[in-house]
Amino acid sequence: MVTELKILGSKVDLYKDENIDVINSVLDIKDITKNTNAFTRGFTVPASANNNQLFKHYYDADLDNSFDARTKISAEILLDGISFKTGFIQLTKVNVKKNKPTSYTVNFSGKLNGIKQTLRNDKLKDLNLTAYDHSYNSANVLDGLTGSVPLNLDGVSIEGSIIYNLLAKKQYFYTPDPDNNVQTETSANIAFEGGDLVGVNWFDLRPSLKLIKIIEAIETDYNITFSRHFFDTIEFQGLFMWLNPDGKRDALKFTDNMTFDTIDASGSPPWMDLSTNIATVERSFDKQHGLSFSPIFQSGYEDVEYTVNIFRDGVLVRTYTDTGIIEDTRSTVTDFDLPYGSYEYTATVTTEEAFLYTPRLNIVEYDEGFFDTNVGEVDTGAIANTISTSIIRNVIPDMKIIDFLKGIFNMFKLVIIADETIDGYYYVNTLEGYYSEGVSYDVTKYIDLENWEVERGKILNEIKFKFQEPTTILNLQYEKNEGFGFGDLELTLRSDMNDPTSEMLDGESFEIELPFEQIVYENLKNTETRSETSIIIGTVTDELLEPVSPKAHIFYNYQKAYNSSNIAFINDAGTKVSLGGSNIPLHGNVITNPSYSTTFSNPPNVFDGVYMENNLYSNHYENYISDIFNIKKRTWKYKSYLPLNIMLKLGLNDTLIIKNRYYRIDKYSYNIITGETNFELVNNFDTSIVGALKTISNYIFTNASAKTESVYIANLTGSTFNKVDLGHGTSWVSVVAVETAATQENILELTFTANTLPSQRNLNLEITSAKGELITLYLVQYASNLTVDNTIITVDTTLITADNEQANN
Repeated sequence: MVTELKILGSKVDLYKDENIDVINSVLDIKDITKNTNAFTRGFTVPASANNNQLFKHYYDADLDNSFDARTKISAEILLDGISFKTGFIQLTKVNVKKNKPTSYTVNFSGKLNGIKQTLRNDKLKDLNLTAYDHSYNSANVLDGLTGSVPLNLDGVSIEGSIIYNLLAKKQYFYTPDPDNNVQTETSANIAFEGGDLVGVNWFDLRPSLKLIKIIEAIETDYNITFSRHFFDTIEFQGLFMWLNPDGKRDALKFTDNMTFDTIDASGSPPWMDLSTNIATVERSFDKQHGLSFSPIFQSGYEDVEYTVNIFRDGVLVRTYTDTGIIEDTRSTVTDFDLPYGSYEYTATVTTEEAFLYTPRLNIVEYDEGFFDTNVGEVDTGAIANTISTSIIRNVIPDMKIIDFLKGIFNMFKLVIIADETIDGYYYVNTLEGYYSEGVSYDVTKYIDLENWEVERGKILNEIKFKFQEPTTILNLQYEKNEGFGFGDLELTLRSDMNDPTSEMLDGESFEIELPFEQIVYENLKNTETRSETSIIIGTVTDELLEPVSPKAHIFYNYQKAYNSSNIAFINDAGTKVSLGGSNIPLHGNVITNPSYSTTFSNPPNVFDGVYMENNLYSNHYENYISDIFNIKKRTWKYKSYLPLNIMLKLGLNDTLIIKNRYYRIDKYSYNIITGETNFELVNNFDTSIVGALKTISNYIFTNASAKTESVYIANLTGSTFNKVDLGHGTSWVSVVAVETAATQENILELTFTANTLPSQRNLNLEITSAKGELITLYLVQYASNLTVDNTIITVDTTLITADNEQANN
């Protein structure tokens, strides 16, 4: 076998007797922040004339244009001329004897390390999400509360991307008493039949962004592509992230940086840098300055209230609020009393409504000895604006992109594998789905059966799945009652799992903490009938009803009609609109019997009180944990010499058969010089999933809207479909397997027409694989009676205060 290593397409000379082990580990494909998929330990290459030229005589620090050992260089390993692994090489040292280089030490790593380098420390707010910006007004909030905000990108509708829910920084309650007018900062009656002043004020609500849109923005901004094996599924496509900018109750305010494009220097130096919009002045022995920042309103905006903030070296030094044109001392800052030195000035304009203006900066420099005007400078900009637009980057949670991705990958136990042939392309799937796509190889004849080892392997005794510490009222109460936060899961593994007093296993602890926070929802009760209304709210306050700013919150959205209990929505005209239904936030993907949830444990569903048995743990971790806990579980270490045709195709999801026993690959190292492979294998307790039709849940629930839902089914290629009529016909859903290289035809698209019937409808979808295996999907589409009443009542916006006791009666 001929082994080659190439750096940027140039061949590297290798030692014939150097051991170069390429290591592949399941651990590395389960953590997006790991440095690699495949990697090698450090190995040496000779300091030949060819290699000296490749590494640009790195040992000589006096040379210009030297090799840059600070970065990783594209590299490829070839076996018999066939590409085996692509990734990066990094030079770590040069070995020198008698003033001459003898060898170079390098490391090889797979392509996955590039994703962390690409994303750097960038945050979610750095993503280009401008397509989802929208006017923050009551009309859009109402659209978003009862459906979605109407948006389009390049002429194509992207409705469904931005929604609103009853997540608010006050406590809502439902009392259909016309004499109950509770509407305070901390609480509000939202029953339409309540008093004239009650209801949901439109500015109490904040938007939510569909989670897949963040994934798409990452792909676009960083020129990477994630496969859609998981990201196109129902489980992920239905998720949203609440955009919660701060812990305030005020309406969203919008800030514009004052930017300038012209300078009238009047003989002065150009203090304003038009490329950065920073004014820099030098306070010295004989020079001092006055700087005045002010907006000049455009016609029609003279009554808009605005706030100007002036910053010196990034620190707020002056603020004023008014309307019209301000030309008094409030707009002026000076450096008269400052120490000598250089100072930088910027300013912003903030409003709660649309405001068109021209920014103006006037700088005057004085001669300190005579206090005469020396020179002046007036800077102006083109017409600028602060428009009442929900600028997504200003309200998205403060989180690094890489931390967001790691949180998502840990949440659903995803694997990520860099494509060996396509730069920037990554295979993403659940661990179960990945294993389902593997194949089997009987390698008995290639294994050294004279010498092998069996170890106990990794055993767990404590398992913890955690969200961020709770900050909201109901989750704080839940933690006090249960001893852990809502959705958290803690397991202790004992020798007898049926006996809580039996000895804990001698093993390791395992903990995953997501960067997301749970909010416990509430199904409001009608205080007169004590019946549940199906109005689902989330109170985003602490136990004192003070507003809080929780960590990023992820939830499922569902459009639901209320149970004969309309709420009042107060728009920006001060009118009450009757709503018979709205978007409701859920921890499960549907209102009853959810197939997926955003919790690790099985707390009761807020909608029907039934425990959510299909959760993150049961769907994505239970089989993995059960295999580790299995008393028959072992780690087997074998040496082998596999033929090249197997090594070039071998994946970590493949099953190895050795003497009729099935194994999963935990880790292996392949010596590309000698051809020896060292395996670390574990028992495969579920051989049925190899090459079989496999999906997380066979139950598909969807709401009444017309839509397309995607389901990941491993090994779907070549399958046939049969729709079984259960009394509602079959034409209301169409079925197609998506034929793309990215999904390898493993995505099943179910397209539903809108259900206008008064009851739900269902059918069974029988799927027969190319091998004759049959599985059945059970499809249920709920009925819809969500309405928005056109009846409106004009109300006085004056608030009536009430203590919390009254508010909760």
